[in-house]
Amino acid sequence: MQQKRKREPTQFAEYEFLLRILNIVLKYKYRILLFSIVVTSAVIGLSLLQPNKYSAYSVVAFNLNQNRGGVTPGNYRGNSTLNVLEYDLIIDQVPEDEKDRHLTLMKSFGFLSQIIEKHQLKRTIFHEAWDAQNEQWLEGKEPSDQEAVDAFRSGYFGIAKYGSTDMVTVAITSLNPKLSQVLSNDIPRMYNEYNLNREISELDTRRAYLEKRLSEVRSKESQQSIYRLLESQLAVESLLYAKNNYPLEIIIPASEPRFKSSPKRKVWAIGGFVGSVAFAIFAVLALSIFTTFRRDLQAFSEAAESTQADSSTTPESDGDEWVDKN
Repeated sequence: MQQKRKREPTQFAEYEFLLRILNIVLKYKYRILLFSIVVTSAVIGLSLLQPNKYSAYSVVAFNLNQNRGGVTPGNYRGNSTLNVLEYDLIIDQVPEDEKDRHLTLMKSFGFLSQIIEKHQLKRTIFHEAWDAQNEQWLEGKEPSDQEAVDAFRSGYFGIAKYGSTDMVTVAITSLNPKLSQVLSNDIPRMYNEYNLNREISELDTRRAYLEKRLSEVRSKESQQSIYRLLESQLAVESLLYAKNNYPLEIIIPASEPRFKSSPKRKVWAIGGFVGSVAFAIFAVLALSIFTTFRRDLQAFSEAAESTQADSSTTPESDGDEWVDKN
């Protein structure tokens, strides 16, 4: 006599549900494989249409004077406005977020527009709209400086932290490996010049103000204070011109990249295959659930209609008892 096999402890409802899923997947395995091959081939073909891009990186350090020498009195109070101005100009407190300010300025429109103008990068950034043979813009419309800066900032230029140090990497990604190397090394140098010009311009404004005040005041003490301020301004200018690597110093210069950085066709192919397999399995399971649900719904509807039809039918003999016979 054949005995019925008892239910194993592992054969719970979840286990049976898993078996149903595997059964559905194995039933359509060839269709899933064919769909994945088609999608992966399309992804590889799309990657072949993308141009090769090359990235170059230079590592730079910030030479910032966070703790300047000299005497810095706390809670200084001068007996006149001129004394307070003299203290502010001579001490020249360093802001706590000076590094963040420099990083922001490196991404600003004023600095990046100078980079684009010096290296004539508009033709490189908008190469699809540039006719190199006739040396003119297609449709006769040259992109604006703001458009060029936005495109350069989003697609070519990048700044990131270098490992666990306080140094940063200046990265350039372009279609030309030599251009990527040149820009990555030139940007820190150009920023030093840009920052120097900004500080010199600020010192010129201060000196013009002091010279104007010198011609207006008549007090000998005030004139002596202004002379001291002018001397301090001259000393600051001398220090600025003497700094070659301020505020950025190139620690590791960028080298010309030998291999492309994108597109990464192997990653695209693997991602396309895995994604297509997952999508195909999900689609097969969803279609199976929908088909089963529709079949069960139809069967339930037919059963309900049959039950309703049976209940609405009454025997004819029951109604004859209430009829009077003449």
